[in-house]
Order: sequence, then structure tokens, then C-alpha cells
Amino acid sequence: MASAASKLGDPATALAWLQQVAPGVDDDAVREARAHVYARQGRMDEAQRVLRELPATTAAQRRARLLARAALYEEFSRSHEAWTLLRDGLKANSDNAVYVYQTAMAAQRSGDSAAMERLLRRLLKSHPDDAQALNALGYTLADSGRELPEARRLIERALQLDPGNPFIVDSLGWLEFRSGDLPRAVQLLEQAWAARPDPEIGAHLGEVLWHAGDRDRARTLLLQVHRRAAHDAMIDATLERLGIDGAADAKH
Repeated sequence: MASAASKLGDPATALAWLQQVAPGVDDDAVREARAHVYARQGRMDEAQRVLRELPATTAAQRRARLLARAALYEEFSRSHEAWTLLRDGLKANSDNAVYVYQTAMAAQRSGDSAAMERLLRRLLKSHPDDAQALNALGYTLADSGRELPEARRLIERALQLDPGNPFIVDSLGWLEFRSGDLPRAVQLLEQAWAARPDPEIGAHLGEVLWHAGDRDRARTLLLQVHRRAAHDAMIDATLERLGIDGAADAKH
């Protein structure tokens, strides 16, 4: 009920409900719910204070607490704080693949692509078969249009480890686009979109369709994705790059 009230724009009701929960009844979940309500009210400092009260006796608990705090920053578009927080905790968690991967993603979202690449390469030295890390690094190289042979090797290895994963198929499709094979790119991105209609995959498919000459379909798809994910940074950037007015569409 508290979560529903918060999502419906009634954080005061959510807080009142949470205060009625008896002590000891899943205290950690109650703390996290309260932190989310504070964040929705614009009280991020209080939200982070609540999360700092999560148990931190063991290394695993301290790591989980850092990841929870970073996730809350990310959820409210405060990527730089998430990156700073996780970076500061990296020394104590450098041997944990999940932590290093999440830190790399936070670096990327905050605009530090060099740090992201460095962290992913470090992770792959100790975990060479981490499909997520292989895909993330391969996609990054493909998106920047550099080291495409290495990008292909990384993405294809990720797909071997996790066959059919739509996000990895999406990366391979984007690599084909960057390599100039538009028909193959469309085929792969349509496959990924059919399996997982995610805004990022939709943005990729729309852009490739546009460059392949199917502009009506591209525009229709991109505007459809924009309506479903109006504040998604990637779809917004794609619309702007292609000169499609998403704001005008929203008025209809």
C-alpha cells in the first residue's frame, strides 16, 4: 500500500502507513520503502540517511547498502552521485563482479566512458566469461565506432554464453549498423525488439530503419517508443538527431 500511494503521488499517505508498521517486521524493506518516499518528495539527503541505517556488519551487507544507495541516486537521475559513491567503495569491493559491473555502469551514466571501459576490462581479466561485461564493453566499442573487430569478438562471445538475450542481440545489431551492414542490422534489431520492446532497443531499431530508407516506419516506431518512455534520454537523443519532433507528437 505504501508503495502504491507513493507511486500515485501521495507520499504523505505512504509515510503515514510505513510509520504504522510494527518494529521488527522486515525492517530493511520498510527502510528502503521510506527512503523511496523521501526521494519522491525531493528529500534525497533524508532518503540516503535512512539507507545508511541498513545493516552493515558484514562485507556483503556493506556492499548491498552501497548498491542500494547508488540505485536510489540513479532512479532519480543523480548519476554523478551514484558514480562517486560506488567509486569510493571500489577498493573494498574490487573482487566482487556485481559491484565492479554496477560501478562501471554508473561511470558510463555519469559521462565517464573511459572509467567505464577501464573497469570492464579489469572485470573481464578476472571474469572472462561474464556475459554482461562482455556485452557492455563490446557495445561501448561499437557505439564509438572504434575497435570494431574487438567489439564483434566480445559481443559474439557474450551471445555464446547467453544465447538469445535480446540486449546482446541488440548490441550485435548496433555493431552491424556501425559496420555498414544495414539489412543485417535491421534483422537483428527486429529480433531483439520482438523479444523485448525496450526503449533502447526501439531507439536503435528506429534509427537503423531511418538510415535504411524506411523513414515512415522509423518515425512511427520512434514516436511510439517516445510516448511510452517520454523521459528516456536515449529516445530523446535519437529523435533530436533525426530531426523528429517528439514534443509535437505529444500534443496530439
